[in-house]
Amino acid sequence: MPLASSTRLIFLLVLLISGAAAGEPNAKIDEASSRPSPLGINFHRIRPHSTELTFVDIFRTSRRWKAKSRSRSDTPPRDRNPSQAPALDVDEHGWVRSLAPNQRVESGLLTTLNGRLPSGTYTLLHEGSGSIDISGARLEVTGPGQYDVHLKGKTRSLSVRIRSTNPADPIRNIRVILPGFRSSYRQKPFHPDFLDRWDRFQVVRFMDWMETNDSKIERWSDRPLVEDWAQGTDAGVALEILIDLANTLGADPWFSIPHLADDEYVRNFAALVKKRLDPGLRAYIEYSNELWNGQFEQAQYARRRGRALGLAKDTDLAGLRFTARRSVEIFAIFEEVFGGTDRLVRVLPSQYSSPLKGREILSFEKAYEHADVYAVAPYFGGRLTGKNSDRLREGSVDALLAELGKEMEGHAEMMRNNAKLAEEFGLRLVAYEGGQHLRGPRGDDRFTQLLTDANRHPGMAALYAQHLANWKEAGGTLFVHFSSMGKYGDTGSWGALEWPDQGRAEAPKYRALLDFISRNPRWW
Repeated sequence: MPLASSTRLIFLLVLLISGAAAGEPNAKIDEASSRPSPLGINFHRIRPHSTELTFVDIFRTSRRWKAKSRSRSDTPPRDRNPSQAPALDVDEHGWVRSLAPNQRVESGLLTTLNGRLPSGTYTLLHEGSGSIDISGARLEVTGPGQYDVHLKGKTRSLSVRIRSTNPADPIRNIRVILPGFRSSYRQKPFHPDFLDRWDRFQVVRFMDWMETNDSKIERWSDRPLVEDWAQGTDAGVALEILIDLANTLGADPWFSIPHLADDEYVRNFAALVKKRLDPGLRAYIEYSNELWNGQFEQAQYARRRGRALGLAKDTDLAGLRFTARRSVEIFAIFEEVFGGTDRLVRVLPSQYSSPLKGREILSFEKAYEHADVYAVAPYFGGRLTGKNSDRLREGSVDALLAELGKEMEGHAEMMRNNAKLAEEFGLRLVAYEGGQHLRGPRGDDRFTQLLTDANRHPGMAALYAQHLANWKEAGGTLFVHFSSMGKYGDTGSWGALEWPDQGRAEAPKYRALLDFISRNPRWW
């Protein structure tokens, strides 16, 4: 059967299946076929506004400290503005060492769960002395620096507030433990539901957890540490935590090396991965993220460096060539540290819609000879919704899904073109990201609602099934979905799920991913 006909048939069949599955939230999945898996997952950013409950200690994802006046009524208006308040006195890990007169600080937790806070008794722990409380909760002292935390009514979010602290022994090492994990949070820091949710994905990409886009990290001393006050900062999550999560899941980690990182950083990074990563796992190594994408600072940096090194007069071409050269330099450091390539997967990425750019990266200075995979991002729907918001806004979800279905054959052809390029250079084709890309103009509430409704519609599962089937048939291998979980809105509907308590019946994208894993054991 011709591919165009077969993909349409797949779409129609899976549309029926996904609609039926919507009424079966506890449908059994064939666990025997879950390993080895053909799919990976990009984890959503670790931020206080994230909806994913990653850690059982939720203070690890807390918001940046915000200084406030203790008594607004007695404070001049100028001092009520946090931007004009005295600079916070914090230590090298971000813990508050002292407070100015009439000053307190607070840090928000789980700010976008919209009342979906887990029920039960929380635990607040800290070292040091002072006065601390949590908004929306009543604290019951159970010991020095230890409290039972009882939520008040329909609390929608939490904030930890330090009202006073002893400069000689400041409040620090704050932990807010979810109900039921007081005795195990040290040994088992990751939420068991989070682990169960992603257990069937063979690769976990940490691009967002490393805050790769526009990263400021240059030296090893710039890296985030486990001891830092939170992991949801601009520096990203500590490497030790990334490795520990990969080990716990039994999944290969995919690391995105910061574009400014010097050789010493790369060497120390590689050494820590070699030392800490389970020897049965392999590390995917990629230089930064989307160095061809001009919206990111790393792309501008690559272009500047390429021009400065005389790699090309054309700015874009210089950036592509620098991407190839620096990638190979990073690979060489990892190979030296690891003593070979057996535990490494070396990634050369490029733009999905432009195989010409990929050819330039692969061929420059024979970079392909030092790589294992060629990576692209097969998204669908981006061009359709980006250029047709006026036309589509007045239509229905069914009409939008039908138009998305029509563009599938074009994506199948693009996949085949990328697969041919990878094969020409002797590399395996993988997807570093992929999935739907429905995103319209920011502030257009009506169009945003249409796009989010489409992401929640059972028909989206059918589109995913067709897209993944096309990928497999075209010659693609590993497909790393973007992304795990996140709130839908005018910045996109990227998550396979929206909320930690969301059932499969309400999550067509997640359901489609699990179904594909069950029906398609790894084929390469």
